Amino acid sequence: MSMDAKKKRKHVLKGFSVFFAFFLWLYVLSSAQTKGEKIVKLEYKAPVGYSVKNQPVGEITYAISGPRVFVRSIMSDDEKLVVDLKKIFEKNKTRYEINVAELGMTFPFGVELTRVEPSRLIVKLEKSLIKEVPVRKMIIGEVPSDHKMVGSSVEPKKILVEGPISLVRKLKYVETGPIELNGLTGDSSLKVPLQGPDERIMLEQEFVEFKYTIHPTRANMILKNIPVKFLSSKLIKEVDRRSVNLMVLADNKEKFKYGTKDINVIAEVPDNARGKVEIPLVAKLPPGLHLLEIQPSSISVEVEGK
Repeated sequence: MSMDAKKKRKHVLKGFSVFFAFFLWLYVLSSAQTKGEKIVKLEYKAPVGYSVKNQPVGEITYAISGPRVFVRSIMSDDEKLVVDLKKIFEKNKTRYEINVAELGMTFPFGVELTRVEPSRLIVKLEKSLIKEVPVRKMIIGEVPSDHKMVGSSVEPKKILVEGPISLVRKLKYVETGPIELNGLTGDSSLKVPLQGPDERIMLEQEFVEFKYTIHPTRANMILKNIPVKFLSSKLIKEVDRRSVNLMVLADNKEKFKYGTKDINVIAEVPDNARGKVEIPLVAKLPPGLHLLEIQPSSISVEVEGK
């Protein structure tokens, strides 16, 4: 095939493509017309050092009409418009009225915009305040009847919040979502969400860790005459006892085997102790054994010095 023939063929194919695309476009435009509503969520961005004080509209509804294929496609897309207040910010001005038409929402050729609600946005700004507030846990339900809550906490105990100064000043604490105790046992933790006190106040983080210790209230084993180990930098002159009993719960007492080397009861004497002092006892147990009570829980020790 000659060079001229190739060029001619190329132009013919190109012309056919344009012709086909044109008639396809006409077909789309002339296809069944329909109406619909496109809802677009709004995100407000305040200038540095400022927060949105009021609660402006969170979404805009665009009523549109046009070819069904276009309208359906537009309605199925999730879109979000950013209202950048930094671009219109003026010092000492706190109230702003924004024309929705200036937000940059566009539609394809052939789709007609028939209505916009709302057509204008009212936004009020206020200086921001960053503040540290405690986290309060919201506990619901009860532990099993044969268990008790030995202790619980959240980490972190405090978080930073930021928002309009008039709102943050009044904020005393941030609360977790409901923490259901039913079914919880042992020593463990779980991730729980924080409840935002107000959509205008931003939290440093969305989740905290809830730590809990829930032990049985009834022992299935008593370990008798467990020796006490003393940790002291000073000479111990006298103690009122050298062994204690442990009330424990074994995961499987029939198969549980232990030796005295596996169970430690420790009395740690402070370096600044003088004369007779009462020392609390701490027990360290192997896996599968849970401490309920040390009997007695402390011992009397006399060390050198007064």
